[in-house]
Amino acid sequence: MTTIALNPPCCTIAPKDRIKRGYLLAAGVLVLLTMLVQHRAWHDVFSIAINDQDSSHILLVPFLAGWLIFVRRQRWRECRLTSRWLGPVLLLLGAATSNFGVDHGMAVFWHFGSLLMAFGAVIAVLGLDIVRKFFPAFLMLLFLVPVPATVRQAISVPLEHLCALLSQQILEIVGITVSRAGNVLIVNGVKVEIAEACDGMRMAIALMVLVATFTLSIPMNRWARAIFLILSPVVALLCNIIRLVPTVWVFGKYPHAAAENFHNMAGWLMLPIAFLLFWSMLRLLRWASVPVAPFGLAYDP
Repeated sequence: MTTIALNPPCCTIAPKDRIKRGYLLAAGVLVLLTMLVQHRAWHDVFSIAINDQDSSHILLVPFLAGWLIFVRRQRWRECRLTSRWLGPVLLLLGAATSNFGVDHGMAVFWHFGSLLMAFGAVIAVLGLDIVRKFFPAFLMLLFLVPVPATVRQAISVPLEHLCALLSQQILEIVGITVSRAGNVLIVNGVKVEIAEACDGMRMAIALMVLVATFTLSIPMNRWARAIFLILSPVVALLCNIIRLVPTVWVFGKYPHAAAENFHNMAGWLMLPIAFLLFWSMLRLLRWASVPVAPFGLAYDP
């Protein structure tokens, strides 16, 4: 009679190739050393995250990356100590990139080079296989690099005009008289400027981070993940329009202080509403028996 193992080991790893706890400690120490060397860059990154609302999502990134590691924790047993030579290469490349950013006044290279050095420290001790097995977490850490102000402005300006145009058309459809001058809407003689805080850019970045975490935390096909990520800025824009239309009307009808409170409160509601829309989309796909889950994670039965 033949006995079949129900849960055979996924792979056999030689003892010398296994990652032990001591390696984790060494990798953590080396990462801290790289951060100490680049402490000015890291201080600048988190200062931007704290003081600039458009970059506040950075404060969530370490926790979200930790979550992505946690849901894939069973893959740790499959990791091998391979291709550690790439670590020192990334360390040198990161240092060169960071110095280039400092010399040329380009903060994005300064910040990215510091992050690249931290990646190099991990690979130098744990090997490249750790990146393959936990690639979503490393991908999430790229959001630690603040978006350059020039890039934000290049996107924000057309978004402001688009939001103003769409809001005007929706208000006119529902019978509210409104005029527009550029990105300024006028209702009952009150001017409401669609500024950078209202163009949806801030919400789009935060939503992309959350959607990326959401889609990478559950079993999902690549095409499904790609669709959700592509739709995230579109959903952010739509939610922002939903927020702007009543806000413009409130500014034209009620005192400025009350309108500002409504604007701020609506802003807090939009992100969970957008996230709920994505969750509903996923539930709808599953209800329609659309295959979106090719593999299981640590918490799957």
